[in-house]
Amino acid sequence: MYIYWLCLLPFILWFLGIFFAADRLNSTKARVLFDLAGVLCFLLGVVLYWYRVFPSKPEFFVAAFAVPLIFLGSFELLRLIYEKVRHETPCINVRSGRWIGDRPVDGFFTQYPPGKVISWADVLFGISQMLIPMVITMAVFIITLVAGS
Repeated sequence: MYIYWLCLLPFILWFLGIFFAADRLNSTKARVLFDLAGVLCFLLGVVLYWYRVFPSKPEFFVAAFAVPLIFLGSFELLRLIYEKVRHETPCINVRSGRWIGDRPVDGFFTQYPPGKVISWADVLFGISQMLIPMVITMAVFIITLVAGS
């Protein structure tokens, strides 16, 4: 029964990824660290599936351990698209209470470049980086629960 407490790990990592989103945008080290943690969490889920640690619906637990990877992967993909189109780093405004034309709230350990203001593209990026991973995660959860053994 205590093995199910291990399932808190991906959701703690997911929460930290949201909490430190501005730091991940402004620091390559933080970005790589979180991406590595997401991949390792997914691999842990695969190992737990391989050894059948969870007795019922083990596919669901692989999906649960993939949540940080889904979130961080879609975040990175959207960031790369944003940077390719706008030639600047996006900022997070959805959780800060700031709006178009305001200066974004800096991260805990990093700062946005001076003169950076929130644009319509930043708002679109912020909403997309929240909704797209949620839709993907819910679809993956439903598929694993329906198609699982």
